[in-house]
Amino acid sequence: MKDYKLAKYYLILFYGITGILFYLLSAYTPLMADDFPYAYVFNEEGTNILSPITTVKDIIISQYHHYFIANGRSVVHFGEQFFVGILGRSYFNVFNTLIFLLLLYGGSYLISNKRKLTASFILFLLVWFFIPVPGETLLWTAGSFNYLWSTTLVVLFLCLIKRPSSWLNKFWLFPFLFLIGVFCGWTHEGLS
Repeated sequence: MKDYKLAKYYLILFYGITGILFYLLSAYTPLMADDFPYAYVFNEEGTNILSPITTVKDIIISQYHHYFIANGRSVVHFGEQFFVGILGRSYFNVFNTLIFLLLLYGGSYLISNKRKLTASFILFLLVWFFIPVPGETLLWTAGSFNYLWSTTLVVLFLCLIKRPSSWLNKFWLFPFLFLIGVFCGWTHEGLS
């Protein structure tokens, strides 16, 4: 029992330190490249720099046009326009850190049920050192939504499927599972 509590404290310490360091990296990453056009409403011709995003309605209209002129990643680009246009970078930094920690936690859950600290640490090293250009895939707003956030949603969906089979016998949940799967697949075509 004592070893279990100690492992739990180490796990909390690991996530705490990782979260603080990731937050600092995210906070010191400025808006770049694609972040600027996503602060504006897309129309039939592309980005309209005379019309900044101010409401959720603006984002819905923008994503309708974006779907037809750019790509279908409406889920992640809705989120990006929400943070870049309405909430701002400071809120994004907090949520981006939480999403990164969720990726580590969900990934370690998929890897191992018993050695969470070891799995989390190994997964952190693999993500940090083997994902190409972490600044553009984990920290930059547009890249983070397209890669980190979408990957995390898919990992969490896989965690949902890995759960004990007691709820999988409830066939009425299958349509919801299907809809969640479509939503997760809609985030990035490479992950669907």
